[in-house]
Amino acid sequence: MEFRRINGLPPYVFATINDLKAEARRAGKDVIDLGFGNPDLPSPDIAVEKLAESVHNPKNHRYSASKGIPKLREAVAALYARKFAVELDPATEVVTTIGAKEGFSHLMWVLLGRATPPSCPHRRTRSTSTRRSSPGRRSARSTGRTRYAD
Repeated sequence: MEFRRINGLPPYVFATINDLKAEARRAGKDVIDLGFGNPDLPSPDIAVEKLAESVHNPKNHRYSASKGIPKLREAVAALYARKFAVELDPATEVVTTIGAKEGFSHLMWVLLGRATPPSCPHRRTRSTSTRRSSPGRRSARSTGRTRYAD
């Protein structure tokens, strides 16, 4: 199966945002970054030791493949088989991304055509989330190209 948009994926949005933040800081602007949550505890010693060990291995001095490291994809497929009884082909059905947002945004970019409206859950406060079109059934509404499930 070939998707017409796969070759036209845009640059990674968070890399663009990071460039804009750096540019603003160089211009002397005060930037408060609320974009990424960073850990507030130090990394475990074993993780730091393994990272240092990996850095000294010349095989790791290159960029990873765009689909991700083959052994990592194989491990993901094995995890799904073990945990969920789902068989995945690591070469064609597993891809690694630098985050869920990247994965989902690129997935939507590839799968949705111009005439395909995405379906999105509608976030609501507790006081309005209990409204239903009929008992036990959710209603759907459409605003332009996006459908929202109430």
